[in-house]
Amino acid sequence: MMNVPRLVRWSIGTGLIVWVTMTLLRLAFYTFFNKQGHSFGALTDSFLLGARFDLRVAALVTLFMGLLSSIPFLNPFQSIRATRFWHTILFIFIVVLVFFYVIDFAHYAYLSQRLNASVLNYLEDAGISTDMVWQSYPVIRLFLLIGVLSWGIHWLLRRYFRKLSSQPVVSKGWRSFGMALVTYLVAGGLIF
Repeated sequence: MMNVPRLVRWSIGTGLIVWVTMTLLRLAFYTFFNKQGHSFGALTDSFLLGARFDLRVAALVTLFMGLLSSIPFLNPFQSIRATRFWHTILFIFIVVLVFFYVIDFAHYAYLSQRLNASVLNYLEDAGISTDMVWQSYPVIRLFLLIGVLSWGIHWLLRRYFRKLSSQPVVSKGWRSFGMALVTYLVAGGLIF
């Protein structure tokens, strides 16, 4: 793995962390809300479908990171500004991801229904909806949970980046270009 360019390892590793995070959140949902007593085996097809969706999201993250960071001024291993840019982008992505999962958990706990587009109807009268949310959900604890989970995942991503930053640079050339090209073509294939 040492002959693989750091940029490729970073984008693949970040994609894998995103995939594992989404999979663990899916398993947590099953664990907390399996009121019908379905066995894990009975839901294998559902979990495989969910894993495919999660893998698509992770592949999209990998491809996005790989292609953008190939531009020299956006390469986090060459510029401190690029490093800050990527840490900010990834933190925002993680917060949004965790936010939707936590809201999905809360929505299901309250209404026994997965989060869907029907919640947009609540935006018609935002004042009443806000009061209802404040009275029905533990809003402060949910925001604390979002903050703690987001910080933990982001800490893991930053630690992985620091580990890669301390490793030697792989010489650039056709081999490195070929590895990057194959990696991003596979990621693109996983999206579709």
